[in-house]
Amino acid sequence: MARTVSFKALTQAPDQVLLTIYNPNSHIVVAHVRIARSVSRSVHVPASASAEMAFQGSAAKRAVTITASLPVQVQRSTIRNGKAHSDFGMPVPIRSTPPSGR
Repeated sequence: MARTVSFKALTQAPDQVLLTIYNPNSHIVVAHVRIARSVSRSVHVPASASAEMAFQGSAAKRAVTITASLPVQVQRSTIRNGKAHSDFGMPVPIRSTPPSGR
């Protein structure tokens, strides 16, 4: 689980992409979904529940980044020619800066 999860752009355009954001936490999570060079949406995911977002057209092929207020699990399902394929997002590493003055 991670607070920031990303998916690389697809090499072939799918008919549809479905993102499932699962919140295993005991509090509501606010997740921001950014699609490269396209849309940005926010969704509130209740505790121990999931939310789904569907994308079509050129937005469905692009890279996706999900940033959440608490750690979440994200799955991307792609549908192409009536066949579905699913993959899980890759956690984005937290960048740390070295302490100054050393």
